[in-house]
Amino acid sequence: GLKRLERRLAGGRLTPGKAELTKGHAVVWGEARHPDGRVRRARLVTPQTHVYSAEAAVLLARRALDAAKPGYQLPSAVAGAALVEEIPGVQWREIVERAEETVDEDGRPVTPQAEPEGA
Repeated sequence: GLKRLERRLAGGRLTPGKAELTKGHAVVWGEARHPDGRVRRARLVTPQTHVYSAEAAVLLARRALDAAKPGYQLPSAVAGAALVEEIPGVQWREIVERAEETVDEDGRPVTPQAEPEGA
């Protein structure tokens, strides 16, 4: 059961090796739904999580040195909402909806309308 899993994990290597640090990656998927039915999905691919965390910490430390405010600050307050896009090795991709996946309030398929240029 759970105790056996805990013992097995405790006996394993908790830090990644050199190969995993250089070649590993993480994938995060997210979805946001608007009350009117619009859905947006995105995928974020990052370097191995230890590397990603270190890169983010260095970036945030540099930002804090440039414009430090007293007290605790959230990472997005220090570096902005696009912080993740500035970390080396990160790939952000919006997942585009297929027309048949978009439905109206009655569940009928709706073809998304293209936005006019300049909108």
